[in-house]
Amino acid sequence: MTAFKPKGDNPFNPGAGRKPPLLAGRDDELGLFKNEFGRMKRLGQGFAAVMYAPRGMGKTVLMRRLRDEIAEEDPDAVFVITYPDGDDEIPMPDLERLLPADAPAPDQKTLQKHGGLNAGVRAAVSVTETWRCSDKERRALYKERLRQACANRPAALVIDEAHRLKDGDRVELLNMAQDITEDGQFLFILTGTPGLVHPISKRTTFAARFKKISLGMLSEDAAMAALREPLAKGGIAIDDGLLRHAVAQSHCYPYFIQLWGGALWDCAAGHGVSRLTEEHARAVAAVVNGERLDYYDGRFEEIRKSRALHAAAAAVADAYQHGGQYDKDGVSKIINIALERRIPDEDERWEKAEAMINELVALGYIWRPAGQPFMEVGIPSLMDYIAQRRPRQQPPLPPAEAKRISMESRERQSGGASG
Repeated sequence: MTAFKPKGDNPFNPGAGRKPPLLAGRDDELGLFKNEFGRMKRLGQGFAAVMYAPRGMGKTVLMRRLRDEIAEEDPDAVFVITYPDGDDEIPMPDLERLLPADAPAPDQKTLQKHGGLNAGVRAAVSVTETWRCSDKERRALYKERLRQACANRPAALVIDEAHRLKDGDRVELLNMAQDITEDGQFLFILTGTPGLVHPISKRTTFAARFKKISLGMLSEDAAMAALREPLAKGGIAIDDGLLRHAVAQSHCYPYFIQLWGGALWDCAAGHGVSRLTEEHARAVAAVVNGERLDYYDGRFEEIRKSRALHAAAAAVADAYQHGGQYDKDGVSKIINIALERRIPDEDERWEKAEAMINELVALGYIWRPAGQPFMEVGIPSLMDYIAQRRPRQQPPLPPAEAKRISMESRERQSGGASG
């Protein structure tokens, strides 16, 4: 009897921005962007959004799917996805692609207002050189050309990993998008980790007018579909018990779903079986746990660089192990308790706690999804790992203390106070 072989290669592909075999659980977000794109074309008014989530939630994958679907529906649309360059600056060669070859030049009045570049100079100077080597008035020429181009055809710009951009460049891009989306067919999206949101709100007065979108964990149904359907296409069936076990162990985290999918596929291929049962759980879990441990070790190095940050992360991990809900003030109290021995001065300690919150948010350990009053952990199992590796001589956060802080947080939010 010939041993079973799956149809095709293993489709699961864990890694930053890699395309999964099935993009599950993101229909609402994809539909929102596509609806806004259609509305933009009908009304001639653009749309700007900031999308954020901890690493591994699928932001890049979602944007690439959006690009592909818009390209199918509207071949004339220009859709650019770009990233900060090695110096964390605006990648102007990519921005230049938004301008068609026949993009109209600014009129004479605009040219005179912004320095009077003649046609010959405009033809010889690239957008990149104009942006980086000129003053802000010269940069306005690029914005004016993009505005005129978007009056005639739709264009979309996604800047992924926008949390890496320098503050000045980020603000300048937001200002440009704000102007062009008022009366142009311009879809503008910044994506990044949760640390992207606070600097934007702090540096731009019109930040509230941008749509804020956050990506959380997949639903249980979406996570099961993301495993079951690609396996089925390869001819592999999976028992419900093993499927639910894999989803539970992944915490519905998209990156871990891909780890489990890859291990399940390889298990079926290695054992030559077309049906995976709970008897295979141990072998599959051993593979996944090894890869997941490498992931945890890498993330742990991010906080070990600072003893105070390590202590803060461990205390927050303790608190969330007790199942409470914490607003920002609550998290600040938790960190304050952890820093009490290290920083005797109360004012200095509270200021340090605020900085620690911002750093943990920037790293994606904790975050506040859009429209939610309470902060959440980025990856629950990672925080369990951190809790087990607290600094020496740091006692665990007492459960009674965690419960008290959680109750205070809930009372603040139920009373309408901001968290």
